[in-house]
Amino acid sequence: MRIAFLFHFVLLAQLSFCQQAHFSWSSKAKACLNSIYNMELDQANAQIDAIKSQDPNNLVYHLLANYVDFLYLSIQEDRAYLDHNLPLKNERIEALDALPDSNPYKAYAQAEIMVQWAMVRFRFEEYFQPLLDLNKALKKLKKIDEEFPYFMPAKKTLGALYVGIGSIPPTYQSIIGVISAFEGDIDLGFDLVQTAYQHGLNRTDYLFHRETGIILAYLTLYIKKDREQAWKLAQELKLDTQESPLARFVVGNLALRSMHNDAAIDILRAPIDMTGKLDIAFLDFMLGEAYLFRLDPKASSYFERYMESFEGQNFIKEALQKTAWSYLVQGDQANYQKTMQRIVNEGESYSAADKSALLQAKKAKQENVSLLKARLLCDGGYFQRADEILQSDIPDAQLLVEEDQLEYYYRKGRIAHLSKKLSNASIWYLKTIELGAESERYFACRAALELGYLYEEKKEPLLAEKYFRLCLDIHPSEFKLSLHSAAKAGLRRI
Repeated sequence: MRIAFLFHFVLLAQLSFCQQAHFSWSSKAKACLNSIYNMELDQANAQIDAIKSQDPNNLVYHLLANYVDFLYLSIQEDRAYLDHNLPLKNERIEALDALPDSNPYKAYAQAEIMVQWAMVRFRFEEYFQPLLDLNKALKKLKKIDEEFPYFMPAKKTLGALYVGIGSIPPTYQSIIGVISAFEGDIDLGFDLVQTAYQHGLNRTDYLFHRETGIILAYLTLYIKKDREQAWKLAQELKLDTQESPLARFVVGNLALRSMHNDAAIDILRAPIDMTGKLDIAFLDFMLGEAYLFRLDPKASSYFERYMESFEGQNFIKEALQKTAWSYLVQGDQANYQKTMQRIVNEGESYSAADKSALLQAKKAKQENVSLLKARLLCDGGYFQRADEILQSDIPDAQLLVEEDQLEYYYRKGRIAHLSKKLSNASIWYLKTIELGAESERYFACRAALELGYLYEEKKEPLLAEKYFRLCLDIHPSEFKLSLHSAAKAGLRRI
């Protein structure tokens, strides 16, 4: 009798649990998350429907569905999809209110949904409501970290927000402060993300280890400016670039930006089965860029493939500019001119690179071919070849027009810096600043930033601070926000 009663009690308890809202990473939920990482979004949607049908009180499906929307919109830039699905943001957040406050996934999932929609809407040039949402998300995540200090998912996202906010230049922070109470802390942010990442190295049950590692790698690359450590993290994650197009994008992009160009080409060219997976058109852009950095004529065909398949508007002007460059370094003047003329009328100019491409197209000034070759080779990590071109093709920089002379000094400084010839680099950077502090081009501003990095490397903080501040005092027409963000991050480090 007692056994029967006990069995009945346990059965009732389990039934009661199933009828109450909960947030559980069941085997089906884990499988769905893996489908999302592999960009099998149709399959993920079917798995979400199955979870809703079989266990409707497991509210994990709201977060999973949001991941699908976030990745789809980040890749496709589909305005109609955004407008149709945006109301789901508040519906999902409100549905998660059914969870008890004692469950950290309640506030975490709500905050994550806010952050993901904010990131997407920024791409569509929407700022007011996304900034308010980020502010709410930040408060939720801070509260979770205080009440549940061992809850690693919150540390991942909170840390990324702290770093991102902390690297915003003072000018823009004052504007943002009108509608929010953002507070950034780069060092604390890195510590939080690093803590979550280290936790995942030792625990197989931390489902966001890959995501945390990706965040840490990008923060290391763009904020700490440590290319080798970022590339090491990318390899340490062991992402399957022949299974997941998202993994291919991440690792290929980190290879490109850390100047492991040959590795990037190997990753992006390797075979991959795309059955049932969302194609990432930008992979063609990246491969075009990697070939361009080697001055390989195959580059233009991949940029054209990107523009033919991508239905959004970002990076079209940049792709046209780089297609034109590919023609120019091959000596094809006719196609260079024709492609540059397309920049004015095609694509949008939201990104800094697109704005720079439009600026150059409107000026209708052809790039100096030798300077362009040196730039591309340097961006790919081929420093010796880049310097050899400058030495052989431009024996006397004084004969160049002023803008080309300015770029020549900057390129010489950049090549020397990356080749660890720091004394030579500082001389060339100072020449760049002297000549170009009032120029609309970005070279002097970037030279000041690089001098800050150089003296930071040499552990001379006073000089590093001097040049980071000088960077903030120079206002070019291109790349100003990203350069000033990097300078502010530098000031926070020293």
